[in-house]
Amino acid sequence: MKANKVKIEKTNCKQTQQRQCTLCQSQACEVGLRRHLKNCDFVSIVRVYKILWGDNVMSDKIVLYTIPFAGGSSFSYSDWNKYLDRNIELVNLDYSGHGKRMDEDLINSFDEVVDDMLKLIINHVDKSKFMIYGHSMGGMVAYYVSHILQDNFHMNPNCLFIGGCPSPKFFSCDRKKYERNMIIEQMLKDNRIDLEIAESDEFNSIIYPIIENDYNMLCRNFDGIFNELLFNITICLGGLKDDTVDSLGIQDWNNYISRVVYRLVDDAHYFNESSSEVVCNIINKTMRTEIMD
Repeated sequence: MKANKVKIEKTNCKQTQQRQCTLCQSQACEVGLRRHLKNCDFVSIVRVYKILWGDNVMSDKIVLYTIPFAGGSSFSYSDWNKYLDRNIELVNLDYSGHGKRMDEDLINSFDEVVDDMLKLIINHVDKSKFMIYGHSMGGMVAYYVSHILQDNFHMNPNCLFIGGCPSPKFFSCDRKKYERNMIIEQMLKDNRIDLEIAESDEFNSIIYPIIENDYNMLCRNFDGIFNELLFNITICLGGLKDDTVDSLGIQDWNNYISRVVYRLVDDAHYFNESSSEVVCNIINKTMRTEIMD
């Protein structure tokens, strides 16, 4: 961010050249802004920093990055700001070819999706504290991103939230490809669509190709990729009425992450949408007890 110039008036001084700050009228030599700030009271310091760098530098907000489920988009988290603590800055990410990035090409490789999300987060991070939430496929993406941040960049989210996503052992799929009838059947079962939508031209020409792309990039092994545990606190959320993900898969995350806390939501698989207030309350509580203390 480019700094704005602070207006400093010259004053007459025979011993050293000094300047007078028009914000607080104190005297300071030209050693630099830090020395000048020592002569200012706190209010003036805040004002100087805001003029130089804007409001964000003085902010103590914790960034929360969200990653969508297969076929989903950032719109799945559109109402989260209503329930999140004001100390949390919500940043909803989209995969290429999804949501706000519909004009970009779809990515059909899981590893390339992870790399894409990794770049978005690295290019955005400007604060020391941040969290990541990923749902279903997004949970596995969030796990991979966190591990790469730890292994290659020596940084890690202060807290990782994995919703409706089993561990790599249970997530791995050895099938060659999802057939259309399997995808439609699953979406009908999850109440994502009805038969009328499934037969519509708009769904089949625009929406279904995205969903098929995401589903089929999951037909691979996810286990045994990383040699060490992920070292942070991770909240694994499961739906009590989730018919898609087995509870054993959720509970298996402690074999991959150093510290895991399990939370249950009284809802079906897509509880990040239908029980968003409950999920946000879990995030708020975790932020206050695990990060802010």
